Amino acid sequence: MEKAKKIIALFIIIGPLFLNACSAEGGGFPTVTYTPDTKLLNQIRTEAVETAMVQLTLEAPKLPTLQPQFTYTPTLIYALPTLAPTLASTGTSTPSPLPPPATVIPTSVPVISNSAPQNELPQVAQSSAYQCELGDQMPAPEAYLHTNAPFDAVWFVNNIGTEKWDKTLITYYQVDGDEFRARRKVDSYEMTENVGPGRDTKLIIDMYAPNTPGHYKATYVLAMGDLVLCYLPLDINAVE
Repeated sequence: MEKAKKIIALFIIIGPLFLNACSAEGGGFPTVTYTPDTKLLNQIRTEAVETAMVQLTLEAPKLPTLQPQFTYTPTLIYALPTLAPTLASTGTSTPSPLPPPATVIPTSVPVISNSAPQNELPQVAQSSAYQCELGDQMPAPEAYLHTNAPFDAVWFVNNIGTEKWDKTLITYYQVDGDEFRARRKVDSYEMTENVGPGRDTKLIIDMYAPNTPGHYKATYVLAMGDLVLCYLPLDINAVE
């Protein structure tokens, strides 16, 4: 159909020209003036161009269809171990007894004690007239002294009775415990001053520490005859 239209349009254009040429040469044909239909020609040209574009489109090589490319990145999933809870026993358990606390003893002091067995001490007088109160003492209880070292045993005592202490009547001496070596060996020691009520005084014995390492204890008393006013303890550790 499209080709027929093209042929007709070609004859319409070329036909008048051919007739004019023949008339000019032979003179036998009348001169014909042809005015082409412009609207028809434009329509034919437009249809011819559209037909050609359609034909080119149909005959054009088909391009391959591009398939989308997907990149797959694997994801590693780690399974954490499941911790099973530890169930405590529901039974009743008896706790083990704790060991007794250790006693710290200096390495230079033997474990054994050299203290002599204590005898029954004389009773302290209950008289309000003669009463004694012990204050500080030196060495302090359980102090450490080197063996054979000289030292002073000192007791500070206070007269809390109502009567004065007469230095010629009141003495102090050992009644129990280990035997300490005194620089001046006597049975008893006299006070150096009289002591009125509410006053205090200092009692001293010059001694040597024992020559064997160990723990030593002794008891002295301040007394007026058989009337004991107060106890005077002595407690040391002798070390090398």
